[in-house]
Amino acid sequence: RLASETTHRDMLDWRRSELERISKRSWNTYSGHLRTVYRYAMEHGLVDLKVNPLKETRVIPAKRPKKTVNTDAIVRARNWLNILVQEERATGNRTEITPAWFWLTVFEMFYYTGIRLNA
Repeated sequence: RLASETTHRDMLDWRRSELERISKRSWNTYSGHLRTVYRYAMEHGLVDLKVNPLKETRVIPAKRPKKTVNTDAIVRARNWLNILVQEERATGNRTEITPAWFWLTVFEMFYYTGIRLNA
C-alpha cells in the first residue's frame, strides 16, 4: 500500500500485529519516527493526507522496575569490606579482593555520589 493510501485503521491494525512481537516501548519509538516522516511528507505536499495516520497510536508501556540495591545488601557489603580492610592491616596479608581499602573507597564513592550504570 502506498503511504498516501494508508489510513489510521491500517496503522492500528499494524500496531496490534507488531505488539505481538515487540515491546510497547519499541512500538512508541518506531511509530514516533514514522509519525515524523508522515508529518514531513504532509507539510511538503508529498502525500495527500489531511490527518497523520499515526496520530494517537502511542501505547502506555509497562513501568520499568527500579534498579536499586537492597539496603541490607549494601550494609552487608560495607561490613564485609571493612572486615577485609581490618584483616589486611592486622596481618599484612592479601584478602579475597586486594587492596581492600581501595575497593571500600570505590564502594563508598559509588554509594555517596549515586554513580550508576545506565542500562
